[in-house]
Amino acid sequence: MFKSYGITIRPKCGVNEELQNVILEKINKFKNLDSCYMIAEKEDIERHLHLQVWFNEPRRKGDLKKQLERTLSSYDWWDTHHKRYCIHIKIAYNDWITNYCLENETKGDILEEIQAEMPAKTESYYPSEQEQQDTQDLANAKDTRFHLLKKQFEESQFSDNEKYNFGRPIYNRFQISAFLNDAMFIRKTIPVVSEKRKRCELSKSLFMYVSGYGDMEEFMSEKELEFFNKSQFKELFEN
Repeated sequence: MFKSYGITIRPKCGVNEELQNVILEKINKFKNLDSCYMIAEKEDIERHLHLQVWFNEPRRKGDLKKQLERTLSSYDWWDTHHKRYCIHIKIAYNDWITNYCLENETKGDILEEIQAEMPAKTESYYPSEQEQQDTQDLANAKDTRFHLLKKQFEESQFSDNEKYNFGRPIYNRFQISAFLNDAMFIRKTIPVVSEKRKRCELSKSLFMYVSGYGDMEEFMSEKELEFFNKSQFKELFEN
């Protein structure tokens, strides 16, 4: 969740004054909205909107898009294509409406200011460098569930090796299990896994993910493992 977003609304039929006013009215009713700066670019069927919003409290991008979709879906032109491409929302890391639209000499488009409101000081509305890095890391993660669990564990008290691992530099399974129990049943910050067998599997997998420790035996059946241990292949992988 973030406190500022850049939004582009681009219907294939263009944005007329009536639609523009409907959208602006909807956005000005967004919960916890501080300010909204809206401009229109180009003319006729190419006319579209760029806007930046600032919130007093962090908001989810998906929630904003759903609200706008509900508003636009009442129009006859709304279809599957528009659901996918009409509304584009991005996290704002700076005064995007100024940098990209108002002071961008390369665009050269006809601009019309619809509503020119923005906070006097905007820096506090944008993610820190660490928050930006966390967002990028999450976007690049191949498994977002385990990526987020790893981050939560590393920020928890149970990652303290001095207290929970006799000062050893690596984590142990008990730290992972204690974290999952605390997050799942005490703090209730992650979904509950009902079956004990699956909880044990989650703990083991998260331990390997967090510690970077892997064992190829975990990918073998009992028969495969028995054959492997008796075969010459074992020597190949131990070297």
